[in-house]
Amino acid sequence: MEIINQEPVKINQKWCKGCGICTSFCRQEALALNEQGRAVLARPEKCNRCGLCEDLCPDYVLTVVDRVQHREPDQPNGSGWPGIVAPRLADRQVKPGGEGPGTGALPKSELERYLRREKMPHLWCAGCGNGLVVHALLKAIHQLSLDQNKIVAVAGIGCAGRAAGYLDFDTLHTTHGRALAFATGVKLSRPELTVIVLMGDGDAAAIGGNHLIHAARRNIDLTAIVFNNSIYGMTGGQYSPLTPPASRGTTAPYGNIERPFDLPALVQGAGGTYVARATTYHTRLLADLIKGGLTHRGFAFIEAITYCPTAFGRQNKAGSPADALRWQRDRAMNIQAYRRLAHDEKKDRFPIGLLYCSEAPEYGASYSALAAK
Repeated sequence: MEIINQEPVKINQKWCKGCGICTSFCRQEALALNEQGRAVLARPEKCNRCGLCEDLCPDYVLTVVDRVQHREPDQPNGSGWPGIVAPRLADRQVKPGGEGPGTGALPKSELERYLRREKMPHLWCAGCGNGLVVHALLKAIHQLSLDQNKIVAVAGIGCAGRAAGYLDFDTLHTTHGRALAFATGVKLSRPELTVIVLMGDGDAAAIGGNHLIHAARRNIDLTAIVFNNSIYGMTGGQYSPLTPPASRGTTAPYGNIERPFDLPALVQGAGGTYVARATTYHTRLLADLIKGGLTHRGFAFIEAITYCPTAFGRQNKAGSPADALRWQRDRAMNIQAYRRLAHDEKKDRFPIGLLYCSEAPEYGASYSALAAK
């Protein structure tokens, strides 16, 4: 391929973590790691701009210039089922180091317009990841230029549920586990509104688990975000349906013996049409996934892996919040690279990114059509 005045792959060195995924899977061996451990385009004449390195990069630091549009049959683009091709997340995300309102952290002046400053300071513990999830949500809303007066945030009980009180939208702080039920009523009565549901892992998967699977089955147009900190943080440190095996809680002093849910797989199996996961380390990816969920027509589910330094960290001697971020960095893997691993290589790893996306009739539209009929 002849390259005229530009290299086929641009790499943002500032954000590259040197994980080596792009170099490992480069079909033409055009990429390499330099002396500093960062990705570089060592042999640009070999690059055929297939776009695989861009797809696999967990931090989205690679941009393929004029990438080839024809994709190979074995590249499912994040779809969990054969024959269903999901939209590429990279096509609608803002590249690190680029220009525009979505790059980096949201400026303070823009952030404050979405917050009830009179409710500050917040009650979350130092090192809690909930603020990072909220920031990613607000960045997604800001990028999409959504009307602040047409957003409703619905939350349940617990640490994650407190987020609704800090957001300057129309908000509902509901009973434990019933956030999706309240949100369903809001969306059916006012379908023009953007309805966001904020839940913790216990709120969504324990007492609220029945509402979760039926909201997914109905495919109602809600964006559900689960703050997964692996424990009941506010109500006493009990273990939750997402607590890892052998982890301790006040109700599991000798270690949890129950298998945790894989919530994205559960939601997909129940009929959800947009399923994604990110961590509080991968904040740019998290904001992109939330943005995709907000624009998706149907039930969108995003699991945000976060950290509770107080209830979970102390009981499990898990280290500092910085240690938790490193743990997320080292164990999370881009979904495309994760699928290429052998079964035994997936131990202690989990996929992040757009895990599944499809189209199905949306419940509110079907309900309106029935009422009109």
